[in-house]
Amino acid sequence: MHVAACDVGLARVQEGTRVAGHLVVSGLPHRDGVGRWRAVAEDTGEPAELLVLQREDARARKAFLDAHALLAGLREVGLLRTSRVLTSPRPSALRPPVEDQGLERIRGPLDPATVAWIGATLLPGVLAAHGALGGLIRPEDIGLTSRGSPVLAPLGLLPDRLPREWTDRLAPELSSGVAPDAAAAAYGLGVLLWTLATGRSWQRANPASTPVAPGVLRPGLPAELDTALLQLLGRDPARRAGALPLLQELGRSTDLRTLAARHPATVEVRTTRAPPPPDRVPDPGSVVLVEPGRIAELDAQQRSLLAGLTGLPDTVLQQLATRGLPVVVEGTSGRRAARDRANQLATATGLPVTWGSRAGVPWWLPAAVGAGGGLVALAVGVALAAIGFLPALFVSLIVAGGSLAAGAWVGRQLGRTRALQAAGVTAHRQARALLADHSAGGRLDPAWAALARTRRELGESSLPPAVATDVRAALREIERELVGLADAARTELPGVDADVVRHRLSVLDARPLDEAQRAERDRLARTVADLDAAAVRRERMLASQRTLTDHLDAIGAALAAADDDDDPTALDRLAAVLRGSP
Repeated sequence: MHVAACDVGLARVQEGTRVAGHLVVSGLPHRDGVGRWRAVAEDTGEPAELLVLQREDARARKAFLDAHALLAGLREVGLLRTSRVLTSPRPSALRPPVEDQGLERIRGPLDPATVAWIGATLLPGVLAAHGALGGLIRPEDIGLTSRGSPVLAPLGLLPDRLPREWTDRLAPELSSGVAPDAAAAAYGLGVLLWTLATGRSWQRANPASTPVAPGVLRPGLPAELDTALLQLLGRDPARRAGALPLLQELGRSTDLRTLAARHPATVEVRTTRAPPPPDRVPDPGSVVLVEPGRIAELDAQQRSLLAGLTGLPDTVLQQLATRGLPVVVEGTSGRRAARDRANQLATATGLPVTWGSRAGVPWWLPAAVGAGGGLVALAVGVALAAIGFLPALFVSLIVAGGSLAAGAWVGRQLGRTRALQAAGVTAHRQARALLADHSAGGRLDPAWAALARTRRELGESSLPPAVATDVRAALREIERELVGLADAARTELPGVDADVVRHRLSVLDARPLDEAQRAERDRLARTVADLDAAAVRRERMLASQRTLTDHLDAIGAALAAADDDDDPTALDRLAAVLRGSP
């Protein structure tokens, strides 16, 4: 740890302030009595985060300095280490920055492999830094790195008072006055993982009760995750750290930043782009779609345009049609907006676009009104016939039949729009799942986005039919290559984060081992070798993805030029680009 005096009044920190060789560039939201600012090192330009204690009392000063002195001396995986502690004129600390969106922006339920990976990444740091946590792990204490990995990043000062729901998250042994230790911190992490796995608020009847297994509340979770979380949440503090190997075995890394940005401001969005995971797809009130029977009727140009508008590969369109599901183009918040947008797209693109909505009156109401009107008319006709006006009976029969037919027709139409909306939501979720199979964990998303963009540009162009056919053929070939890359990516080791495994391996290598520990060390060594091989394959895939994306960008630029009648050589350049191997 390096301790230094600061040459400015930290109470007046603002943009442009210089603090211990760092230039403050912007402010961040303050929390728990600690001010936060973004800063950069004046000599190297390296980014940093400046933390300044805002409270004046001696107790807070000691807690803040002790916590950051501890954090400055640790080297654990998944822990944000304090790089510098400043004692005057106000206690402060410098540390590496984290993303603006942290774990507090992520709501469960998450994929079980992601939950296990978060736990395996954080648990070593939680056990080491328990003195800065007070036995409590809050989502806002978990930051995200520039790679989207979780990192323990406590501010070093806990609030004086915690809400009741947070005190219920403390380890049961703390209720007897025991000081928070590493085992209590592991319990706090278990509570956090439990909420991420179940998507529910933490509930514990009393300190002696056994928590409900996540798999009971969310059927289908792996039994290994239940075992690991119940071990973290067990009453025996000595067994909690033993959950790490289970979490390591089950975990699979992902970019958590994509999950933290899942909060759309409105449902008036294109629901088939930038897809969230299938279990978190929003349910729009109305949808604009193409019915499955009409997909088979599309010609090659229309099919390519539909793939471009939705951002879905042609293979996914085929799978949806095979399953009897529509293709959702957009989701909207209103019935009228969906109808108007469907008409607009049908006119602009020539696609057989229709719409569905759950808004408006239910389908049975017009049918009931029609039936009621028919019965009234029939009753009047019978009454008039009873007093001698027989023609009125025939008129009433005609009116009753018309009323029943009109009510049934209107009800059928309303029922059809509701059925289309329900089918659209189902299709959209399945399309997200199918697209995730082609995404390679998001690493191929730039190429898929470029392919969709190029297909839209082709659909909006006025190229000669023969040239457009050649472009579509080239795009189909690129799609086949992307599908092949995604298939190859699925052979990667679906294991744990390499840093966590290497940390565990280094711990075992540094001490005498019994037979069981040697077996674990050998297994971890094999896992590291497999992960290294997977990393090599991943780099090759990323290189191929960049090559394909560049080729798609070149095709798009050539398309734009070829659509310009003033450039007679543009078609030749487009042909040359198409002949170039991606």
